[in-house]
Amino acid sequence: MFLTSLTPAGVDAIRHLRSKVPAGVTRFIKDFHDGLEQVVSSDPKFEFRVHLVPQVGPRSTSDLAINFVNLANLTPEDRETVERLGQAALVATKSGTNRSST
Repeated sequence: MFLTSLTPAGVDAIRHLRSKVPAGVTRFIKDFHDGLEQVVSSDPKFEFRVHLVPQVGPRSTSDLAINFVNLANLTPEDRETVERLGQAALVATKSGTNRSST
């Protein structure tokens, strides 16, 4: 079991960070969650992690650079780099869901 609590300063820091997430990303995540079946989203084993990595792209706010990566298609070195971004990765593809843990 893992329990944690945040100080008021910690709550303020999280609110500040969340306010910096682009509206399009927030909308994408909300739409993703809204599109899940209730049996999936209510399962205690379900988790959704996103690592946002800034990319150099067009200088317009109407453009967005996103890469979806299937871990199975990566070289061992590239997979290790992606996995270092977090302790676990969940990749949803049209052909199924792949889970990777380090």
